[in-house]
Amino acid sequence: PATYRLSVSGLVTRPAVFTFADLQAMPQTSLIRDFHCVTGWSVPQVHWAGVRLSEVLDHVEPTPNARAIRFRSFDGEYTENMTLEQARRPDVIVALRMFDKPVTHDHGGPVRIYSAPMYGYKSTKWLSAIEVLDHVEPGYWETHGYDLNGLIQN
Repeated sequence: PATYRLSVSGLVTRPAVFTFADLQAMPQTSLIRDFHCVTGWSVPQVHWAGVRLSEVLDHVEPTPNARAIRFRSFDGEYTENMTLEQARRPDVIVALRMFDKPVTHDHGGPVRIYSAPMYGYKSTKWLSAIEVLDHVEPGYWETHGYDLNGLIQN
């Protein structure tokens, strides 16, 4: 966490780089939701805490032609996406805590995305960058046949 940086760029008025401390200083929210993998397993009642992604987006001010976002992991290889509308949901967060503890490296920490209405592959681990785009760009799993939206159908 001491050296963590989250870059937010693309179609925004005010590109920014957030430290872990910057994210901690923003209004925090907590969720208790089930985590669902597209392969069929689930973890019930996971306690998440962090910053609503909409708060981060409000800070950088997406331009009028912004329609989507792309997340990047530290490995430089893994990307994922959401529409801007999906990203602004109150149950999509930049997660800093899981089960009342910092998100561990094995669970994608120190910072990851958690998207309650979507399967786990949409909850990007080891988050390093967010790019605001004018279109949805298929991410790693979509190029391997997974659904572009990743919404859990109940």
